Amino acid sequence: MEITKVEIKSKKGIKVKGEIDMHTASTVHKSLIEIIESISNGDKIYIDMSEVVYMDSSGIAIFIDGLRHINKKKGELILYNPSNKIMDVFGIARLQSVFKIERSN
Repeated sequence: MEITKVEIKSKKGIKVKGEIDMHTASTVHKSLIEIIESISNGDKIYIDMSEVVYMDSSGIAIFIDGLRHINKKKGELILYNPSNKIMDVFGIARLQSVFKIERSN
């Protein structure tokens, strides 16, 4: 699993590549919280998920926690370019409407 800082649509973000599971979730969570803490109130962050090949419930948990943290800053967490396979994970958990999801054209 690899995490890099990126800029998407002139906003801060991280790109996650590989698997998000119980073995890697703490690393993703740490990066997510760090970037949330670095933004101004009311700002957006993007999580580029275009190269996430697998995600289990550990991944859902970290994104829910990230949403909780960013809501305190009145900001917005955007999941960017998740694959259909990853979207299925959010769908099974009935969370696809909880998160803002964007796809590039």
